[in-house]
Amino acid sequence: MDYSKVRGFNYQPSYGSSALEVWQRFDAATFQRELGLGKRYFPRMSAIRLWLSWDAFIRDPDRFSRDFDTALGIAAGHGLAVMPVLFNRWHNDFLDLGGIYLDHIVPGLGWARREGMFEPFVEAIVGQHAGDERLFAWDLCNEPFAYACPLEQIPQIVEAEWNWLKALYDSCKAVGARAPITVGIHPGHRRKGIEQVE
Repeated sequence: MDYSKVRGFNYQPSYGSSALEVWQRFDAATFQRELGLGKRYFPRMSAIRLWLSWDAFIRDPDRFSRDFDTALGIAAGHGLAVMPVLFNRWHNDFLDLGGIYLDHIVPGLGWARREGMFEPFVEAIVGQHAGDERLFAWDLCNEPFAYACPLEQIPQIVEAEWNWLKALYDSCKAVGARAPITVGIHPGHRRKGIEQVE
């Protein structure tokens, strides 16, 4: 793929207010209509960045896998390559998208973390689409390191998140992911503090 020609958008289907809702109430007709409108109004559009939901996957892995494949097919039908976003770390206080919280990734912080908890998701989603040409990249996580304080003030948390991302990367490579693997870092969340654990 010629990455210099990639033009596209983040796509959040209109019927869901969170990633969990989008995938639990998966609506292929809405995907079809809205991606069609995207191509109509932005004819040079060639790609979408699509948030997935680990929360929805763990509730019904087979259904999630089928719906994800359907979404890829719809996008391809409109000539759109897809960058799936495996996890989300961006949160807000008025309408949270959901995703991963520090409890999931910082050892000893809470009861929500256990070793290997994300492996079935990576194996099913990345593993089953490791060579899928409908994908132009994988995004491990949207906006990690999104804290309300400077990163250098919380080096243990930064290190835990860095280790989590590295483990995800290794898992994706282990299941054969061929498309580039990225991380959706916000400009205000990088460098200082992350450098200390690299």
